[in-house]
Amino acid sequence: MDELDRLDHLDTLALGSVKQAEIFSKITRLAANMLDCPISLVSIVEADRQWFLGKTGLSINETPREISFCSICIAG
Repeated sequence: MDELDRLDHLDTLALGSVKQAEIFSKITRLAANMLDCPISLVSIVEADRQWFLGKTGLSINETPREISFCSICIAG
């Protein structure tokens, strides 16, 4: 799958309109507790930003894609 296909799939999923997004924060809280780490995220990487569908231990909602570690992962 190339980057345009990946972005198209993200658009199809319409994750920004998830009605019960709190479940993703529950998952990140569980992961943070189990792994004894202060920050846990469910990250969505779009064309120009990374935003957090679920988050624990971080107060911001998004970062620019160019500083995103997840962007490096999906490039590989």
